[in-house]
Amino acid sequence: MDGQVSSSVDVHTPHLAVIDGRGLPLRQVGYCRRDVSELVPETRATTQQHDAAGRLVAQRDPRFQAPTATPNLTTVYSLSGAVLLTDSVDAGWRLGLTGEVAQVLERWDGRGSHWQTEFDEQRRPTAINE
Repeated sequence: MDGQVSSSVDVHTPHLAVIDGRGLPLRQVGYCRRDVSELVPETRATTQQHDAAGRLVAQRDPRFQAPTATPNLTTVYSLSGAVLLTDSVDAGWRLGLTGEVAQVLERWDGRGSHWQTEFDEQRRPTAINE
């Protein structure tokens, strides 16, 4: 800044972050004021869950913090680490079937779309059918 005083409602507002022993983020807490005159800011927390391999498997934004609430983003991985399924409250779900070298063979989504990819002997895509 060039010496000017900011009148923004979020200036000097703390942001908290919690990380686990592996250095992975578990929770971020931000504070929000709509007006400078508000004495108590609104707390907005985002939480993440990771599997044993350190991959993000669930995330809850401030809208879904109840313990019984479904995470707004869920990811399921294969044993090799490829993403099989993502389920998002905002974007819907997407399921993918991968081949032996992680090429996407088929894909489905929540809108009813289905894609199928054909490959040649060198595993280069030759056709995508929708």
